[in-house]
Amino acid sequence: MGSLKIDSEVARDMFAFYVIAGDKPFNMVDDRRFRNWVKYISPILKLSTSNTVKSDIVKVHQREVSKLKKFFVSIPNRICLTSDLWTSNTNEGIYV
Repeated sequence: MGSLKIDSEVARDMFAFYVIAGDKPFNMVDDRRFRNWVKYISPILKLSTSNTVKSDIVKVHQREVSKLKKFFVSIPNRICLTSDLWTSNTNEGIYV
């Protein structure tokens, strides 16, 4: 197979996106079985802790917010964002 090179920063970033997209718990990296599986797949990969995963997700969030801000600033028109956060007992939303 040759030598396998894994960029740990890229791996951490990809894992953060995996946790976000899949709504996975941060502490899955602390599970012994998960750690054993990852070490089996790649003994050279340094595993993160749940605290590291949390901080990586915060960094991803900050990057994405920055991208959105740049996008909105670049639009020549005004934008109105609304959200429906209330639902009645009969599952009917209220629109104001």
